[in-house]
Amino acid sequence: MPESPPPVRHTVVELVAPYRDTRAEDLCWSLTLPVQPALAVRTVRLAGFVLELRLLGASHQVLLWTEQNGELRCVETVACLPGLAAPMPEGAASPLAEGYYEFASRIVVLEPARFALAAERIRRDCVRNGASLVGAYPGAPDALTAILPEPDGAGVRWTTWHSYPQNGRLVRTNGAFRRTLAPKQGGSALGDQGEGLDGVRSYGAGPPPVAVVSCHRP
Repeated sequence: MPESPPPVRHTVVELVAPYRDTRAEDLCWSLTLPVQPALAVRTVRLAGFVLELRLLGASHQVLLWTEQNGELRCVETVACLPGLAAPMPEGAASPLAEGYYEFASRIVVLEPARFALAAERIRRDCVRNGASLVGAYPGAPDALTAILPEPDGAGVRWTTWHSYPQNGRLVRTNGAFRRTLAPKQGGSALGDQGEGLDGVRSYGAGPPPVAVVSCHRP
């Protein structure tokens, strides 16, 4: 695994890297890529799992271990890595060791005023959640990469956002891992979660899990 950055103590961190002019449509998705070098990392314990939230510039990885036996169960990568991963799907599902994984994504296009409001809501909801990690870019306040984890019945889920203010694109993804080998009865864990048309919703601010945050220069 790449060396972890030194620890910091904030949910929102300023990434020591310029904002890259990438496109939402270039994002790829994978469950098989190795751990990538990160600009910021946060490790949280939640609902019997350990999650490592990794910001890779304009992209992310989420690593998930079962807390009881320390086994790595999932490595979700959403990143601009053409040739190394498949284009990001609107939905995907896969059985994994000791559990079941689901993924969904959505790209919305917002005019500048609504885009700025959506970016502010993402910051606010992540700070309220207490276990989240948000990377902001110097000189581009509405350019964010954010990961917000939550307990979800017999497992955990995480929402991520990747914002592209240069063209008004906001990407939201939802990942989930549950201790079962079949989809949740009655529908997907990633169904309607009450989000608005901008792909953002308000989250409850439950008790924060134990968390360690780190950040480093690339």
